Amino acid sequence: MKRSLLIIISVLSLLSCKNEDPLAPFRDESKFVIPPAGNSIKVMTYNIFGASGKADLDSLAAVINAEAPDFVMIQEVDSCTPRSGRSIHQAKVLAEKTGMKYCYQVAWDRGKDVADIPDESKRGGGFGDAVLSKYEFTDSIKVKMGPDPAVGGQDRAVVFIKVDMDGKPLWVGTSHLDHVANDASRVHQANAIRPIVESLDAPFVFGGDFNDGPGSRTIDIMSQYTTFAYKSETQYTYPSNMFPHYKKQLLDYITFYPRDSFVEKGYYVLNTARASDHMPVVAILNIEY
Repeated sequence: MKRSLLIIISVLSLLSCKNEDPLAPFRDESKFVIPPAGNSIKVMTYNIFGASGKADLDSLAAVINAEAPDFVMIQEVDSCTPRSGRSIHQAKVLAEKTGMKYCYQVAWDRGKDVADIPDESKRGGGFGDAVLSKYEFTDSIKVKMGPDPAVGGQDRAVVFIKVDMDGKPLWVGTSHLDHVANDASRVHQANAIRPIVESLDAPFVFGGDFNDGPGSRTIDIMSQYTTFAYKSETQYTYPSNMFPHYKKQLLDYITFYPRDSFVEKGYYVLNTARASDHMPVVAILNIEY
């Protein structure tokens, strides 16, 4: 009887393996800690494909609304450009479609920083980054960062908002680092972000498209002043299956600091087919301060 029972248990165990989470290879189970009671926030970072002028705001809003995050860090955000619509401020439209507030910073003024836009008809508006928030924010920091002077390239932005989470102050910010193969400007910008976050007067969550993978100089520098919620060589955030033949890369991250102010409750990448060329990353964090 005991032998039969053991056989049944073994068979059931084998069968249960077939129903395992299909994302299991992309998760570090040691990171998942059941948090004590407290404030829990859901944060998303999302590159919305605006640099191509192809951002589908309805589809992007549907992805955000389905996930219902407290904060969304968005990159490649056009504001009143010829390619996306001279009357369309993408951060504002997404805020309206999701019922959130927004804070936006131009990284590249397409009306003034025109060296890369020889066609005058294509000039105008801005290109930058934003934070969407379910909550009113009490303060903001918006900084424009240049590339490495020795290399040149486009300016980038850093955006932070400050919110009050039931008496607990929290900063939430984003950035989109340089994209070219030479990492000099990414390294320059990663170093430029450090004094910004060190000036914050409360814990922070920070995310975005950092355009570099684990083990790179960029990520190693940023790891000195913030904690990456999760990274794995087997997990990728670009491309979505919009471009299935492109090289798969981990480029988009969520980080936080200080380490002991947050407990990681969950972290995942959403496989959204055609809303953007990047997939959104979501982290659920318990606030422990």
